[in-house]
Formats: sequence, C-alpha cells, structure tokens
Amino acid sequence: MPYTYMLRCSDGSYYTGWTINLEARLKAHNDGKGAHYTKSRLPVRLVYWEPQPDRSRAQRREAFIRKLKREQKENLIAGFESRPTQVACPFCAHETAAGAVAQNRTVFAIEDRDPVTPGHLLIIPFRHTPDYFSMTPRECRDAEDLIKKLRDIITGSDPSVTGFNIGVNCGGDAGQTIMHAHLHLIPRRRGDTASPRGGVRGVIPGKMSYRED
Repeated sequence: MPYTYMLRCSDGSYYTGWTINLEARLKAHNDGKGAHYTKSRLPVRLVYWEPQPDRSRAQRREAFIRKLKREQKENLIAGFESRPTQVACPFCAHETAAGAVAQNRTVFAIEDRDPVTPGHLLIIPFRHTPDYFSMTPRECRDAEDLIKKLRDIITGSDPSVTGFNIGVNCGGDAGQTIMHAHLHLIPRRRGDTASPRGGVRGVIPGKMSYRED
C-alpha cells in the first residue's frame, strides 16, 4: 500500500518521502540505509503519513509537501496528530490491512469481527474516507469488482450459500459506527432467518415485510 510520509530528523528538520511499507522504510532510514538526507540526521521519527490509492498519487503528494514552508508542514503535522480518525480509526491501523483476505488496487477485504452470518466480509478503501459517498469513482469500481470476485469465491467453496446482502451505512443516524467507509458482503443461507422477505428493509424494525400489490 503506498504512503506519503514525513520524518522529523534529529536536527529538527523534516524529510518527506513515499513508500509502500512504512515500518520497513522507517527502519531503513534509522539504519542509515534510507535517503542520503537522513543518514547524517539520525535518528528520525515518523510524524505524518497519508495512505494513497496508488504510487503515482503518493509521489505527487510527496512533491507537493516538499514544497511547503516549514510552518505549513508543522501545521499539517499538528492537524494530523490531533485528528482522532487517524489515531483511533481501526481500519487505518496497519495490522488491519495486513490481515486482508483479498484486495483490489484501492480497496481490501477483511472478515467482520462480529459477523451476521459465517463468511461476512467488509470491503474497505485503503484511503481514509468517511463513507461511501466520499469514495472516489475508482474506489467504487474496485469495491464492486472485489465484491463480485468474493461472491464467486464464497459460492464456489460453500454450496450452502444461496444469496447475499450487500449493504453500507452512511452516517451515525444510518447506523455507521466506524467513520471510515466500508461495505458489507453478507452471505445468506436458506433458513438462516424465519422470514427473509424484505432483506435490507429490516434496517428499520417493522418495515422488513411489505404488502404485495
């Protein structure tokens, strides 16, 4: 996964770079095997990072940040350090993406920790973004493609699966509890509920069933 990042060097200066592995790149810098600039300014500390959808975006963002004045960089860092989504978002944690069961360019899939049914998966953009409506067109396409691939994998390995619910919560009033966009892929099996009629209409109790014309 590509990242744009900033380091604070031992002399107080800042270094900006990009990488596909933050932990490994930080270790390389502090081992004296990173950039020429940081070799004489060890140790360095990671003070800012941004997940990016691809390498090109990471490189462009690196070039932009490099041109910022020191005060602007420090404002960027201060905002990052005080932003709860970067610190507390469980989907932004490196170990979350590392546990992915599949990925497709800008998105990855993990098992839901509290599954509705066996095989319940979450499809998540690598980039931190609040909800489905803030996802880029490419992220939406990648998510749709990954959902179709996962459907084929699930039905091919588990013949008891006879249907799926695909859902996304946008906003607290719609039931979203983690403010990082994610889509649910929920395998369904005959008899897993007494009356499946209405499907996703069940988000409001009493509205799942509906009258026939």
